[in-house]
Amino acid sequence: MIYRLLIAVLVIWCSTKLFKKAAGSLKLTELNMISVIYYYVLILNMAGASLIFIGFRDHYLINKIQHEGIIDKTYLSLSYCIIAFPVAVILTRKALHTIPGFRTTQAYYARDTRYNGNMKQIQAVIIAAIGICTLSVIYVFSKLGYNPITAVINGEDLDALKQQGNRYFQGNEYIKNIIMSTMTPLVSYFTYIYYRITKKQTWLWLLIYIVLLSVLVQTYDFQKAPVLYYLFGFYLIEVSLGNIRNNKKIIRLVIIFCIIIVMMYVFMLGQTETLKSIYTGPVGRIFFTQIATLFLHFDAFPANHPFLN
Repeated sequence: MIYRLLIAVLVIWCSTKLFKKAAGSLKLTELNMISVIYYYVLILNMAGASLIFIGFRDHYLINKIQHEGIIDKTYLSLSYCIIAFPVAVILTRKALHTIPGFRTTQAYYARDTRYNGNMKQIQAVIIAAIGICTLSVIYVFSKLGYNPITAVINGEDLDALKQQGNRYFQGNEYIKNIIMSTMTPLVSYFTYIYYRITKKQTWLWLLIYIVLLSVLVQTYDFQKAPVLYYLFGFYLIEVSLGNIRNNKKIIRLVIIFCIIIVMMYVFMLGQTETLKSIYTGPVGRIFFTQIATLFLHFDAFPANHPFLN
């Protein structure tokens, strides 16, 4: 176990050094496309994969692995990816040295955000988009035959409803996947940006409504991870607007983020016991369930199923 721990630490250390060189900075107050990829891969993939590689394997999905050596093979493949990616970025930047680098991004964040267009026209477009999103939600929920909030309150079988919503949806898939699931959160991000720029109460009321609608959309099939990704989008917007320039704000946001997660498990899902184990609850979902499917794919192909070609 000791040598595995040393390998995991060495891989993360090398990857961090390379990503820092590729991104220019890994500071949470100066995020860019490369550093966002680093944190995404580190938190949602590499952290859990490293724990599994070291020996933490009591997760129910990891127990389904049938072939010996799959854990090492999967971990080494993932390690190669998180090292090769920043190396490729660095080499590409050297080859195409005219591409704007990190200093350009820093200068962009330092500028004040302004909008000189017709705000009334923009607001009209946003209101129309919110109306379309609302109609799509009403349509999809009418076809689903349930409301996720009332389903949780009434103690219905959430797994059965989840399968019903994902596999046996009787309505138009384009309305569900494109307009409701994709367009609604995007409209909420645009609304948030204009509220932060104008600070007007009209935008605030629009924001409150579309955010609540977006949270409902993200949880219609009772998944918890999409809500976390959705909320993280607001943090990226704040960074891009230059509103987060010190670590105190980050600490406050992390605390709020954790409180929201705990409330989701305790009050919405009633899962208090799952918070006590690293293999269940939010910790298990983020660090183990997220990456366990990659191990299962390596386990299934081509041993149990031929490659899809």
